[in-house]
Amino acid sequence: MRFRAKFALSSWLWLAVAVFVWILFASGPHRAIGNLRYYVVLYTFIGLSQLLVHQFIWWDILPDGLYERRLWSSRTIPWAEVSHVTFWPNETKPSSSLAICFSRPAPLSAAGQVIATPADRDGFLSAIREHAPQARIEVARSASPIPTL
Repeated sequence: MRFRAKFALSSWLWLAVAVFVWILFASGPHRAIGNLRYYVVLYTFIGLSQLLVHQFIWWDILPDGLYERRLWSSRTIPWAEVSHVTFWPNETKPSSSLAICFSRPAPLSAAGQVIATPADRDGFLSAIREHAPQARIEVARSASPIPTL
């Protein structure tokens, strides 16, 4: 099962600015704003990069572990290594971002976390509960104070 990243509010704002600059550019000649074409190129690039980055961030729930894909990097965390799930960046303050903490025992010990902001947070949490029953999940299921867009 694949979970896509939530499209952030800042990404929506960049897209809105890009659309506004395009409308301004298409509405007629603007001699007072001589460098408008450079702004059109700049904000179009930023808006398209927001869409492109969003398409290349996802988390797959596989039978053997959690697979994370971020642009050019990817990693798989086996379910046995998942220790707990909490809010990110502040563990006590509810947010839309989750930290999936993992640790690998010796001889190749390692520890870290996967930061996830899935669009379907409840489905993502239930999939983690199903595959990693040993994990301590410190996130309420439907108590999301953050509005989704």
